[in-house]
Amino acid sequence: MKELEISTIGKSIKYFMVIFLCLNLTSCYYGLNDDDDPSVIGQNSYKGVLIDLNGNPLKNMTIVLRSNFDQHIAEFITDENGVFEGQGNIYNTGLKVGIKEEGNKYLTEYIFDYTEYPIDETIEFPPLINTPTSSVSIKIMNNSGLDYSVDYQYIIGICQKYFEDNLEVDSLCYEEYHDTINFDSDNSKSFSIGAVRGTTISLTVSNSDNSLTQTITVDEQNQVETIVFE
Repeated sequence: MKELEISTIGKSIKYFMVIFLCLNLTSCYYGLNDDDDPSVIGQNSYKGVLIDLNGNPLKNMTIVLRSNFDQHIAEFITDENGVFEGQGNIYNTGLKVGIKEEGNKYLTEYIFDYTEYPIDETIEFPPLINTPTSSVSIKIMNNSGLDYSVDYQYIIGICQKYFEDNLEVDSLCYEEYHDTINFDSDNSKSFSIGAVRGTTISLTVSNSDNSLTQTITVDEQNQVETIVFE
């Protein structure tokens, strides 16, 4: 049995979004030769706030600041007002600011690129938005032997934003996401998605003979669902 896994917080979306950024922003590798690593060009002060979807501050969360090439810059803990601030280096490349979560995943991450890199300044980030998400594994069983498809939509459990000179140019942040996966006629298949906890996943499995629609409530951190398709 062959298993297909699709992770909405995985490499495919991040790869697509980063490629989009680099193709559309001429400063993506500003100041760098192909064989160069980013270098420290100064220090800045950094400040921001972490909030939930209702605008409430989130305390005691770890915020990590890195260069666009993943050099570590600083690490902060949000206070009771959700605020984080401190000093850190600036590299001759962009910045990533995100919430460090289990497995070093960054479900909330903002990426910044600059035409001219700020030095000896205070950089204040737009509010970072975070909400509990779930990893939902969905297994389709008992297909009749025909090729079939799975059409599904849900609230994606990720908030990634991209900025050029502090102007937002792209975003994928806790919004409705729709996708279709086509499977061959193997009897059982599974895939995984990251969804906002407390929401639902609408899913339709269909082949040339039959169709099944089901709604899944997302209420666990790691959730496993089995759908019997007859």
